Amino acid sequence: MLIKKSGYTKGDVVTLRLVTGEEVVGKLEDETETDFVLSRPLTLATGRDGLGFTHPTITGDNKEDFIIQRKHVMLHNLTKEEFKQAYLESTSGIQIAKNI
Repeated sequence: MLIKKSGYTKGDVVTLRLVTGEEVVGKLEDETETDFVLSRPLTLATGRDGLGFTHPTITGDNKEDFIIQRKHVMLHNLTKEEFKQAYLESTSGIQIAKNI
């Protein structure tokens, strides 16, 4: 079965909904017929202050690229702008200026 590429560009911040129900947000490094390769992926978590990001693994090197097989992804899309900004702030440590 031929799987077409989604049309994302390297560097796009994408959201993947896994078959386990988790959402993963990350910067797209590569996309193949079988895999998504994300740099610095984060997952959504609920805390006492509401939604936040957390690392997908505790013991793994979260600064390395993660390979997620397409067969484990139910849905994928570009990340909504407000979550994209929060992701970029979380991974870069730089506060992004809001519209003045």
